[in-house]
Amino acid sequence: DTPAAALQLLAALAWIVAFALAAWRLGVLFVAARVDGGSGCEEHHEPVAAEGALP
Repeated sequence: DTPAAALQLLAALAWIVAFALAAWRLGVLFVAARVDGGSGCEEHHEPVAAEGALP
């Protein structure tokens, strides 16, 4: 085993850990319910104003 191979393995593991942490942090955004009530890739829905509210 050469030092270069060990460094390549370490770099590969570092990238895997980085992507795993990003997926852990950002994955919630992809599976959470949308805050505007839409579903999937529909366009943005403007919230409906409450009845009697000022325009």
